[in-house]
Amino acid sequence: ISGTSVNQPVTKLMLRADQESVSRDLRQSRLDVDEFSYGVPVERYVFDAIRRLVKTGKWKVNEPGAKVWHLNQGVFIAWKQLGDLYDLISHDKIPGIPRDPDTLADILIERGFAVPNTVQEKGERAYYRYWEVLPEMLQEAAGSVKILMLRLESNDLVFTTEPPAAVAAEVVGDVEDA
Repeated sequence: ISGTSVNQPVTKLMLRADQESVSRDLRQSRLDVDEFSYGVPVERYVFDAIRRLVKTGKWKVNEPGAKVWHLNQGVFIAWKQLGDLYDLISHDKIPGIPRDPDTLADILIERGFAVPNTVQEKGERAYYRYWEVLPEMLQEAAGSVKILMLRLESNDLVFTTEPPAAVAAEVVGDVEDA
């Protein structure tokens, strides 16, 4: 039952527990396995800028014309027009941040900070960067308004304190909405 061989039950259990613990630490602490490699920590600068834009009120939340939407399904950002974000990053003189919204979205998805829209098509999975979101408050006023948005993995990436109350919306393709 004990021993150091990888095939021993206790050893297997300890290895599995260690793997799960490390995996959980990486998710919660956002520890980057490439932390000491060269390159720009893009997400750190991007989320710092996003938080500042939200805190200063430059980016509105949960209202007509808002850039950020805190929904029951999570936090979404209208991602295609990022002029304010790029202006702030340029003002801070931060080099190496991609200027193309799609490239930036790909990096955030790749690093686990944003959630891709996974769609089953003809028995195969297709991955899209953006989600079609129909905030309920916009539907009442202007008919059917769809916004293409990037879905973030966590509220904490945008809101450092308690996030505003979530609003209702339909997220096209969301399993929980179906």
